[in-house]
Amino acid sequence: MRIEAIFSAADLAKLARDFFPLVLRLGEDGELALSLLEDATLIEAQGLHMRCSGQLKWSVLGVAVPITIKDMSTVLSPAIEQRAGRGTLVFTLQISQLDVALVPGVLDAKIEELVNAELLKKRSELAWDFSSTLSHAFALPTSMVAPNEIALRVLSGKLDVGAAALALSISFHANVGRRAPQPR
Repeated sequence: MRIEAIFSAADLAKLARDFFPLVLRLGEDGELALSLLEDATLIEAQGLHMRCSGQLKWSVLGVAVPITIKDMSTVLSPAIEQRAGRGTLVFTLQISQLDVALVPGVLDAKIEELVNAELLKKRSELAWDFSSTLSHAFALPTSMVAPNEIALRVLSGKLDVGAAALALSISFHANVGRRAPQPR
């Protein structure tokens, strides 16, 4: 048994736009503020590529230094991970290109590396434990003597990222539960 959910590139782009403006905490006192989503495109086998601008505030030698980001490309990458034995859909955000105002290009790459390391460390991700959400036992009406429930348990999930859509396919095992016979 299997169900499939299809998210079109347009659906994902609209959802991404709804997240902006977005502020992510970095370190103890830093933040990355993404202010304007200019473009969101689904790239096959990678995820949602987004271009935006924003501002980075991070302490350097105890002084919070604001840095204006003229242009930044990010990738929101989906994956299915097993966490505590359950299937979880995880979206992680990474910067793929950064253009900082008034900073030489060589420093752009270093800032990008530091921010990406912090995003990974902080686990700035969107995660959905679909196994727990979708596994469920449904009680049948009490007028039914036997069986008394139908249980669906998630077995696995599969993800396909195309240029036009993201497809999530989830396989289930169905099971019918029965009450113990009651003496008459």
